[in-house]
Amino acid sequence: MGILSVCKPAALQEKLALEAPGGFAWWYCDLVTPAGDGAVLIGFLGLPFLPGYQAQRGIPREHPGLNVAVYRRGKPVFYLLQEYEESAIELGDGAWRMQLGASTLRLSWRGTEVCLEGELDLAIPGSRRRAKGRLSVRGPASGVAAVEGDPRHVWCPIAPSAEGRLELDDGEEPLEPLVGRAYIDANASRVALPELGMTSWRWGRVAFPERELVYYGVTGADGVEEPLVLSIPRGAPALANTAAPMRWGTPRRSVYGLDWHERGELTCPDGHAVTLHARHLVEDGPFYLRWLLEARCAATGEAGFGVSELVDVPRIERVWQTPFVRMRRHLDAGSNSMWVPLFSGARRGRAGRLLRHWLSGDSGGASAP
Repeated sequence: MGILSVCKPAALQEKLALEAPGGFAWWYCDLVTPAGDGAVLIGFLGLPFLPGYQAQRGIPREHPGLNVAVYRRGKPVFYLLQEYEESAIELGDGAWRMQLGASTLRLSWRGTEVCLEGELDLAIPGSRRRAKGRLSVRGPASGVAAVEGDPRHVWCPIAPSAEGRLELDDGEEPLEPLVGRAYIDANASRVALPELGMTSWRWGRVAFPERELVYYGVTGADGVEEPLVLSIPRGAPALANTAAPMRWGTPRRSVYGLDWHERGELTCPDGHAVTLHARHLVEDGPFYLRWLLEARCAATGEAGFGVSELVDVPRIERVWQTPFVRMRRHLDAGSNSMWVPLFSGARRGRAGRLLRHWLSGDSGGASAP
């Protein structure tokens, strides 16, 4: 691949540049249950999607944050994008331990097993209550081989085929624990996203019964998508296909005018075709889409669920969309959109939290009477 490098975890640490203007790093984990429900957790330093970050060439270390989303029956039931001041974070063991406000993420290796432990304690806009929970993920370390590409931007599959459990009290009531297949990876760049030469990417992973299917399609300025399809058997080395193009159906138009595809087809490294179906569009933004995915392989009879995303890079810094992004981003200390309680925390109770937030006249912190 020319735009993206694939690396091992040790190489990711060597390439992290947390003081690089416009750079970024994030650590991603998702969990998919046998019923197709899911959760996504992202710890980040310099998320390039935040308003003004790329234009101002922010310093990653100065913009830490945590994103937690939970999906049930195709609907988001909890969402929080929390950004902190630099003074609110601590990094240990490189960046494998992150203390973000009152929350902690720890990533460790025990022989060939990867362990991710997360203790969540998050402020909820418009409420004195807090979301508290625990994430536990364990699984074999990635067997994905390194792939040379642009050395400034690296993608690192860490534990593609793990088992996970998420327990969360969303501030309204405890949710039923989510238990299922989990996935961990990381991205890091030493330059701003617009300088990497990509116009979009689509990524997804599917938990089949005996393997993980991961795809990453990066589109450059020439409009050509560079395909990478990985088949990762449990406890075995990954197989890769970078030759066969990804095929997508008739595009649909999102509410913000972003084209996406409900159906697609990939060719696995063994030559078998896998069909993809976007079952539920769960995040619909001006430049970012996320959906819960279903996939089938007719040749093997396999079926599985997963998570997928699409990012349109040139759309990220459009001025008209900044107010919409601010509605979904909560600064733990600082000025926030008056609408942020309506798009944060548990889905139920948001209208009440918004009203209390307005009546309190509090536009900065998370609490309201």
